[in-house]
Amino acid sequence: MATFNLPPEPSSPNAEIISLLISLSSPHHNKERHSLALRTVDSVSSSPTSHAAFLQQLGRVLCCQSLSSIPHFEIEKLRSEDDFIVQILNEDQWQNGFRAMAGLLLKNTLVTNYRMVLEDGVKYELRGVLLRGIIDGNASVRNASSSCISSLINLNASSIGEGWWDEVIPFLKWCLDVSTNANAEDGALSTTRKVIEDSPNNFNIDLIGGMVPSLINILKEGGSCEKLEGALKCLNGLIGPMPSTLVVNMNTYWSN
Repeated sequence: MATFNLPPEPSSPNAEIISLLISLSSPHHNKERHSLALRTVDSVSSSPTSHAAFLQQLGRVLCCQSLSSIPHFEIEKLRSEDDFIVQILNEDQWQNGFRAMAGLLLKNTLVTNYRMVLEDGVKYELRGVLLRGIIDGNASVRNASSSCISSLINLNASSIGEGWWDEVIPFLKWCLDVSTNANAEDGALSTTRKVIEDSPNNFNIDLIGGMVPSLINILKEGGSCEKLEGALKCLNGLIGPMPSTLVVNMNTYWSN
C-alpha cells in the first residue's frame, strides 16, 4: 500500500507538560498546584515563545501513543516532584484521559489565539500532529484532532499557515482511497463532515469537491453502517454548495 508523506513524528513530551495536565485533572489532590496550573494555562500565550512551546508540548502528548515512549529521565523528574503523579500515571489514564485532554487544550489555545502566527518549524510540527491525530487508533484523539482542524478552518486561522486546507484534502483522499486502515477512514470522514458542517463559507468549493468521488465510491462499495452514514452526511452537506463533481454523480447519490 502506498504511504502518505507525513511530517516526521514529533519528539516525546516533557515532564513539565505532563505535570501540568495531571495538576489540571486532579483539583482535589493539591488545590494550590491546580490553581497554579490554571494560571499557567491562562498566561502561556502572553509571549510568542511560551505560546509556541506550549502548543508543541500539547501536540507531543496528543501524538504520544504510549507511556513507554517517554524517556525514563522525564518520568523520574515527575517522581521526584510528587509520588502521587506517578501513581495515577498509568497507560489507561494516558490513553483515555491525558491525550484527549491535551487535544482539547491544543484546540482551545489555537482557537483563542488564532491570529498569533507561529514560526515555520512549529507550524510544520503541528500540521503533522493533527494529521497523525485523525488516523490515530484512539477514537478520542481522532475526534480532538478533527475538531481542531475544523475550528481552525472555520476561523480561517493563519496561525498554522495560510492555505493549509489545500494540504489536508489530499491526505483525507488518501485515507479514503488508498489506506486500508479503518481508523484512517473514520478520521477522514469525521474531519470532512465537521469541516463541511462548521465551515461552509471557508473552504474552496472546487477543492472540497475533489472529495466527492471518494465519498461516492464508499456508497458504491458498501461497508459498515457507520462508514456509509459518514459518507452520506458529508455528501448531504455539499448539496447547498453543489460542487460540479456532485452534479455528475447525482444519480448515485440519490440512489443511496
